[in-house]
Amino acid sequence: MKSVQANSIVTMHFDLRLKDGSVAESSRNIGQPMTFAMGDGTFSAQFESAILGLSCGDKKKVMLLPQHAFGQAHPANVFQVPLSKFHGTDLEGKLEIGLIVNFAQLNG
Repeated sequence: MKSVQANSIVTMHFDLRLKDGSVAESSRNIGQPMTFAMGDGTFSAQFESAILGLSCGDKKKVMLLPQHAFGQAHPANVFQVPLSKFHGTDLEGKLEIGLIVNFAQLNG
């Protein structure tokens, strides 16, 4: 059985949880695992190091410091958006306090 190596293409499900245990992102939400190449920058070197040697079917919990995941929280990246802005979107009726919503800016 092959294991994850530095040059592997990896397909895996993941659940990214915040310190309070809430799910911030999950591949299960889209119903399919994520595929990435080790070293392509998708995940941090610390995360990749933690999954080296895992084989198909293995499960592992990895705890990362913010600077080794998505960085420290930055107040300039938190926006207040009126609920009315979501009328007619796929989020209408699904929003609740604490829900994390990702947005892309016009420049990507």
